[in-house]
Amino acid sequence: MNANTFVAVASMVLVVTYLLVMGIDTDSSSDKTRFFPESTLIYYEQNTGVQSLRGFAASPLGQKIKTIDFRETAKEIDAQEDLVVSFEKVQSFYKELLDDEIFNELFSKNFALGLVTSDRQEYQSYNDLESFLRQNTIIVTEPKHNARFLTFAAKNYDRFSDEYSLSVSQYGKHHINRIAVSTEQLSVVAIDGLLVSSLNERLLRKSIDVFDGERAGLKTSPPFQAITNATGSADHLLYIEMEAIRTFLVNFITEKQHPWKELLLKELQTTTGFTAVGYAAWANDALLIDKIIAHYNKDTVNKIVRHHLEIAPVESSMLSFTSSSPTAYYWSNTLDFRHFLPYLLRDQSVSPGLDDFESKIEQQSGQNMAEIFAALGEEVSVVVETGDPQSFFPVPLTAMFVQIADVVKVKTGIEKIVNSTGIPIKEQVYGPVSYHYWAGSPQDGLKPLYGFLGNYLFLANSSNLLQRIVDNYKTGKTVAQIGDVKDIDPGFIRKNNSLTYFNNVELIDIAKKVLSFSSTMLALEDRTIAYKSQIIISDIINPLLEGLKMYDRSCTRSYFTEDLVIVESMTSRANR
Repeated sequence: MNANTFVAVASMVLVVTYLLVMGIDTDSSSDKTRFFPESTLIYYEQNTGVQSLRGFAASPLGQKIKTIDFRETAKEIDAQEDLVVSFEKVQSFYKELLDDEIFNELFSKNFALGLVTSDRQEYQSYNDLESFLRQNTIIVTEPKHNARFLTFAAKNYDRFSDEYSLSVSQYGKHHINRIAVSTEQLSVVAIDGLLVSSLNERLLRKSIDVFDGERAGLKTSPPFQAITNATGSADHLLYIEMEAIRTFLVNFITEKQHPWKELLLKELQTTTGFTAVGYAAWANDALLIDKIIAHYNKDTVNKIVRHHLEIAPVESSMLSFTSSSPTAYYWSNTLDFRHFLPYLLRDQSVSPGLDDFESKIEQQSGQNMAEIFAALGEEVSVVVETGDPQSFFPVPLTAMFVQIADVVKVKTGIEKIVNSTGIPIKEQVYGPVSYHYWAGSPQDGLKPLYGFLGNYLFLANSSNLLQRIVDNYKTGKTVAQIGDVKDIDPGFIRKNNSLTYFNNVELIDIAKKVLSFSSTMLALEDRTIAYKSQIIISDIINPLLEGLKMYDRSCTRSYFTEDLVIVESMTSRANR
């Protein structure tokens, strides 16, 4: 459909919308799932309309994207013209969309769209994915109905009155309006103040049947109910029916010739057992709150995943293992190494290198892999801080804590391994802990070390970071009580399977320095490629990273239930 055709169709939609709904109360139920069949593959609902797009355009990230001159950058790096044109089309389309009266009239309030499955014979007839999407999509919108809308619709009616044909067909108690422009036909029906449309009238009739209760709807699907019960109402809701998507993709890929065909089919099988995935989000000026929910059948997921999902959420015992101002914090109780043991034993080893590594560890420690894994607990935490900002490549300071089930066995094994290497080791005491470090380490605190704090083994690359963690540990202050965390805490002290905190601004600065360092190293090998990479980094990547700093801090918790994986996040938004 070319641009003129689209405008003509959209304008006619406005006319028909007004004629159909001008006398209908628009305060009816906003439940748009009433129109989508149970066989819906993907469902997306947005309740903030054009406001979301305008908000993003006005955000720091949106402003950074607006200032990027793709053509000038492409000229400097000799990029292909078609790539430049593609970027410019995206920029132009987004800008025109925000200014387009038609789009604003139809999508100013809220809308939903869904991709619905077809039977095997039907989708076989499509030559490409675009054709499938066009013929299997339902759109439900709540347009404006006011004097301004009437004036606008009338104006466009006159303008395009010679470019379309309109016919009406009754379907049950409803009237389907067929708008034909060139080779396209859009079928539209107005129900309860909502506009339901599709380029496939047969699909629109299915939608009407769902509304009338004559066909099973998406809202009665058990996975959809489980996910939406967990999310509640949201500004944005995305639902993906995994089983249907997987079946469709397997059939679609099987019938196509593609060099990655076998690999794609193999990867799809790893999702077996997961029936659906949902994403819900809420936003205001200060916070972005979102949830990711995966529905699964524990009887059909693969063995490793099932072991993972059977681990019950617990209250973390390691929340005090943090500094007072971490760049990143991670905790999990799902890293039970015993679950991976069958895949690491030598008779099932995936590579000779791994086999040699296991043999060496067993020889040096005097313990086999089963004994080593049995001595480890299930909880693990990691703390990261930024390194020296003045150094050419600031190494992030990192400390990892591992819960130990048998401290004596682990300590004995580590001492044997260290002694066998012949590396000179020194011991140092700080408060309640003693740790061992490499004697040849720099004296500025950056040094590989290990030690024990109660029944926890710690490994770190900085004695300074370790000391800050110990200082905080002695106060009993948890990561949830840190100032940068507590206002975005989604539930750190509740029962969880994993927790994360990120200072995104500091992590982005680290990423920028890593990119700069990589570009400098690349210049030693190829100055031309290095020059082009520096242009891309400075003109495109760095501005985008600066824009992403608007999401300055984020916290996430995840936990498992009998049939759901739930990930809840809170992100602070800074108007920087």
